[in-house]
Amino acid sequence: MTVNPPPNDVQNRYFTDDITLLPVTAIWRICRRQGVTGWLMLFLMLVARKFLGMRYPANHATCRVVQLTPISNDDIPECTRAALAAFEAACHGCGMEQISWFRPPWIGNKAGMFSIWLQPSGEVYCNITQVELRHGEFYNSKTIFACHSKLSSGVELHTSTMAPEDWIPELVPPDQDIERLAPGTEPLQVIERHRQRIAGRSDVIRFTSKTLLDEIVVGSQKLVDFLVAKGFYAPLSSIEVQRLKSVNPALLSSGKTSREVDGQLSAE
Repeated sequence: MTVNPPPNDVQNRYFTDDITLLPVTAIWRICRRQGVTGWLMLFLMLVARKFLGMRYPANHATCRVVQLTPISNDDIPECTRAALAAFEAACHGCGMEQISWFRPPWIGNKAGMFSIWLQPSGEVYCNITQVELRHGEFYNSKTIFACHSKLSSGVELHTSTMAPEDWIPELVPPDQDIERLAPGTEPLQVIERHRQRIAGRSDVIRFTSKTLLDEIVVGSQKLVDFLVAKGFYAPLSSIEVQRLKSVNPALLSSGKTSREVDGQLSAE
């Protein structure tokens, strides 16, 4: 599988998201869901910043990767293993095989790691992602579990739990078919529902561990390109990139750091 080359301009290989970059309709929905007094004033302030092009200073950023590098099992903190044990048990119980752990290409106050599992038939794969985010005094950690398949038409099927406040349809490319399940749905139920979605289909692509990793890289590139084209991702200057690289590069309890070199993910 051919991997799309990254942009030549180094500074434009890093991008940040910001609420002011979203469509006005999305900003409206997010503000209304806050449930705080004065949400209308917040909405007007954000819209004003949007039209003035005044995005907030980047808190974190991502890049357009060209390769995934596995993380050694020794680098997975015990607390992470414990937190994700139920998800791994569900994948293992369904006969899936783990490919490896990987670290996302995030810099700044966002960190995490993800595990990829592949069904023996190659038609279904799952990812278990732990995300940690810090913004000033605010800190949040969550785990995302999702099942995926790709059709020969290019359409990708995704099944995952999702809270209503996390759903922003404007950020979903047109070739992505996402089925949202209620928060709290058990991992085994997520897998079973996804298998039901592809049952009896003859157009589901069968991946091997090698072709799947290539597909994940290409899919990540396409998503970044889509978000940049829609204006939902803003390119960072080299000064911003250096600032984010110097800000607590790892939030995981292990204390290990990660680095991104020429679009390749690695762990120190």
